[in-house]
Amino acid sequence: MKQEINFFPEKFLILHKSLVSYFNSALKDSDMSAGYVFYFLLLAQENMTQAQLSQRSKRDKAHTNRVVSQLIEKGYLEYEDNNIKNRKIKLTGKGMEFAEYCKKLFKEYIKNLFSGIDKNDLETTSKVLTQLINNAKTLDPLEDDND
Repeated sequence: MKQEINFFPEKFLILHKSLVSYFNSALKDSDMSAGYVFYFLLLAQENMTQAQLSQRSKRDKAHTNRVVSQLIEKGYLEYEDNNIKNRKIKLTGKGMEFAEYCKKLFKEYIKNLFSGIDKNDLETTSKVLTQLINNAKTLDPLEDDND
């Protein structure tokens, strides 16, 4: 068991690399990359301020600001109104189309990733991952419980 625990972080990195590679390959002919996908998936759920987007994406505000500026410039995002302090970001028509494409890609990836895995094993894995996330939150003093 000790050996399995030592290789556990490596397994997470392999899954992450696989997901990033999958999206980058699917998006190679577009002006997007895997780094943008999560922002689209979040904004497809609800419009939010940059601070909320930063918090939900687990990225610092400067990074989120750069991404939002780039996506506004590319025509994927816009602000809901001109209230500078609490203005919400929303997807444009072009952004909504791209978000739908990202959802489709993500569903395909998950379907292929979970192929051949027993439903009970997936439920157990989900429970274990949830507990790992909860444990990780206790290790990070900067983590906010508003997930």
